[in-house]
Amino acid sequence: MNKKMIVRLGVGVFAALSAGIACAALPQVSNVNVTRLTKGRVAVTYDLDSEAVVTFDVTTNGVSVGAANLVSVNGDVFKRLPAGQGYRIVWNARDDWAGKTEIGKDWDFKVVAWALTDKPDYLVVDLNAPKADCARYYPSVEWLPGGLLENPAYRTSSIVMKRVHAKGFPWVMGDTVDGGSAPTGPNHVVTLPHDYYMGVFEVTQSCWTNVCGAFAEDLKPWFSFEGDLRPVENCVSYRRLRADIDNADGDADYEYPKAPCATSWLGLLRERTDLDFDLPSEAEWEFAARAGAPMGTYNTLAPLNAGRGGSDAPGRTGSTGGGGLHDDPSTLGPDDGGTARVGTYAPSRWGLYDFHGNVAELIRDVAADGVARNACGGSWWDQGGTEQRLSRRKVYASDETNRQVGFRLMCRNGLD
Repeated sequence: MNKKMIVRLGVGVFAALSAGIACAALPQVSNVNVTRLTKGRVAVTYDLDSEAVVTFDVTTNGVSVGAANLVSVNGDVFKRLPAGQGYRIVWNARDDWAGKTEIGKDWDFKVVAWALTDKPDYLVVDLNAPKADCARYYPSVEWLPGGLLENPAYRTSSIVMKRVHAKGFPWVMGDTVDGGSAPTGPNHVVTLPHDYYMGVFEVTQSCWTNVCGAFAEDLKPWFSFEGDLRPVENCVSYRRLRADIDNADGDADYEYPKAPCATSWLGLLRERTDLDFDLPSEAEWEFAARAGAPMGTYNTLAPLNAGRGGSDAPGRTGSTGGGGLHDDPSTLGPDDGGTARVGTYAPSRWGLYDFHGNVAELIRDVAADGVARNACGGSWWDQGGTEQRLSRRKVYASDETNRQVGFRLMCRNGLD
């Protein structure tokens, strides 16, 4: 089990080391120094002995001042850094922490180095930033600058990923309860060999077009009215995500575990970010969707107090505002039917949105017939029941008008 080991380096100054069993091999922070600058700003310098992800916190009397009081922190922090000396973090303490104008003796500054195989829980990828600086890491959702739902960039120009701690945890996959879509059984015990990052939101239409660039018209799927914050729809073609746009349908050069073609949507995303983005496997999807819920408890993907209507419901379906079987979402705003803006409904216990509807999500597994792909979860189209199950449906590349299907991203990003 991973832990954090905190070492006092001096009065009011801490360095924290990401620690496991073999402490000697882990990244270490040293020479942490704090300097008071003008206008209430604070500079923290440090050295790093090996490549690591670095985060930062300030505590007083042993309690963190909280992410809301550290919004102006910038410099060599919340990102992956090589070994080096003289790294610098700057915090505008006076502006961020109301009522506090002087650094007290009870202030402790913590620079935390995380091993590359044990990164923080939140990864935010800015699609408009340079490749070398596009990935930022935060220890919890509270640290995301501007707020996850309050800052629209997290659904339009950035991809927010949550670490799923799955490695070595045995669980029962599948569901043979009658009703709804085809079951995901037979039930069987699965133990995933690694952790992974899963998209907090379904991929939105604005993120899709942001990545496509010059290929936007060739790769653009069918989109709804008022689509910026709504999920990609009609993305029924696995080939559309992983294959060169000029490949014939029978060309399997893009099939997993091969890397996506460079001019596919995933290929473009990988090249832009240097991260191994892909569709999740069915096991990765289901483990994340269950959010710790045991088999047979379908409505626990959302918080315990989630109702069947309004924003505290677990997802967009025909019974929670979706248009249902009779409506064409291309003519509907998100308040009138079809899909909803991602993040409209309640998150799961693990902080992941829309597993209970909105769009069924394409995964990388091939269906039992060897031709179709599988998509998991209910959609805005379903009239109750299906969205409460970890349902599976077959999706064929020829189904170019299936408005129920979108996708969610995962990436390993070097996690053990």
